[in-house]
Amino acid sequence: MHESFFELPEPAQRLVRAIEATIDEAEPLLNAPDAPADLAFNLRETRSKYLPETLRAYVSVPRSQRDAKDRNGRSAQDSLLEQLSILDRAVKRDLARVAKAKRSELSANASFLAERFDDRSMEISEAPDPGALASPWPGLRNWLPADTSENTSMVAYVGRKFQQAFPALTELRYGGIFGTGAAESVVVTLPQGAGTAFRYTLSAKSGILESSVSKLVHGTTIQTVRCPIEDWLQSLYDDLAEQARQHSDMRNALAALIQ
Repeated sequence: MHESFFELPEPAQRLVRAIEATIDEAEPLLNAPDAPADLAFNLRETRSKYLPETLRAYVSVPRSQRDAKDRNGRSAQDSLLEQLSILDRAVKRDLARVAKAKRSELSANASFLAERFDDRSMEISEAPDPGALASPWPGLRNWLPADTSENTSMVAYVGRKFQQAFPALTELRYGGIFGTGAAESVVVTLPQGAGTAFRYTLSAKSGILESSVSKLVHGTTIQTVRCPIEDWLQSLYDDLAEQARQHSDMRNALAALIQ
């Protein structure tokens, strides 16, 4: 709280509280790497410079003269309230701009989640065994570890299975010097056309299982979502099944994978 705060008239105190509350709300967003530099500068300068200087200018007016009118019929209090109102509108406008960018990110994330985990038909025409391909369960259910101590071995098992079935799409990565250690992650990348691909990553570094899906455009990751292993397997199966509709070799490989 500024040292001059309690010398202010009550309407001015309310405006100061509103300005500082808005800056407090914006502060976490300003620390993000993608925060607009001009907004961060404006909001922080308002707190450290513009607001204190406005208050100091007011309290420098002798108390007995603060109600005196100038040639335009305005008092020091009138001028103070006008300046604080300008600052209040400015910080609220800046916060709204930051929030708009975050809402756009939220909408993009919602679209990505819908695209990844939306319910889709999993029937595969001309599949060798339509009944087996109608759902990855129970075939893939057996891959889930009974306890977390098996996470690392599960990654190695899943990696080998996908590498055997889809070698061109799968990369099994190992830890240790020159990749001589245990399997740490498996990555399955599925091209979607027009330079877009979905990358499925399952890892168990330090024994902690993590599964995620990333959207790539021309090789650049633009969105990544972490998800439970069950959703990861289901979504990966859905994508493979979708592509298997068009390619008989993928249908055969997918049928063998879940059996």
